[in-house]
Amino acid sequence: MTKSVDFDIRSLLIAMRFNCFGRKERGWLESGGDRWRRVGVKRYLPDKKEGKRMKSRWMFLMMSVVIAMFLSSTAMAKDKVTVYTSLETDETVKYLEVARKDLPGLDIDIIRLSTGELGARMLAEKDNPQADCIWGWAVTDTEQFIAKGMIEPYKPKGVEKLEKRFVHPKYYYVGIDMYIAAFCVNTKVLKEKGLPMPKGWNDLLDPKFKGLIAMPNPVASGTGFLQVASILQMYGAKEGKEDGWEFLKKLDKNMGQYIKSGSRPAKMTAQGEFAVGCSFDFPVAEQKKLGFPVEAVFPAEGAGYEVEANSLLKG
Repeated sequence: MTKSVDFDIRSLLIAMRFNCFGRKERGWLESGGDRWRRVGVKRYLPDKKEGKRMKSRWMFLMMSVVIAMFLSSTAMAKDKVTVYTSLETDETVKYLEVARKDLPGLDIDIIRLSTGELGARMLAEKDNPQADCIWGWAVTDTEQFIAKGMIEPYKPKGVEKLEKRFVHPKYYYVGIDMYIAAFCVNTKVLKEKGLPMPKGWNDLLDPKFKGLIAMPNPVASGTGFLQVASILQMYGAKEGKEDGWEFLKKLDKNMGQYIKSGSRPAKMTAQGEFAVGCSFDFPVAEQKKLGFPVEAVFPAEGAGYEVEANSLLKG
């Protein structure tokens, strides 16, 4: 199996991540250094239902806030609103149902891109914004665009009902859900290949897994970025240490494919294309619900997590 070349032509400069899109430079793994922004890392092992519970417990946040995101004077002065999002397609369908019910006269156009691709597009459109708001984009990425002056503060109706820690102090964004990194493990493939159930990242370094692992491309995917940043936090890349990058190089030797989507590794693994898909909790739970022979594994060393948020684009 040949690795995807999705990331091979781009340099991954994490602190200035979106400035390097389209440049034909070295691969993401070679960029190294200590420029990675900090994301959360949970150091516990949730039970099998934790991923599903985590997603559902946040669902009310989106339903209560997403409509309010349209209520700015900019949006209400139009007959059409353009929304950028990195949420999964099945999620946006549910939110659109609520939005169209509350705002029947408004034409809502949804454009879905992976986290990195969305950032690149927004930068390209900085002087001439083509969208009005963002649904479900990583807070760590949103912070960069706040610093660039591209996000407009907005206090939606009912925001006081939400926990303050998930709302920007100046209302530049409102958190709407949280996801946690997880492996999607195909138990049928494990049995066929005679492989042990992996408990964490270290287990994936076993040569037995060579070519049987799929992972999101960290240049394009927020999930991939989360996983790589978490590994760097856990294994080094601080104060000049290179342990994290060395670990990633070892992991790369076993990687079967890098994919632009954060959910596709789980879906492809469920179909039996891989033994392990490095993904996040929600798609793993969905694939299991559909009846595929998969189990969710939360890395024993620690599982990175991220908050996704809604915000308004300036202009």
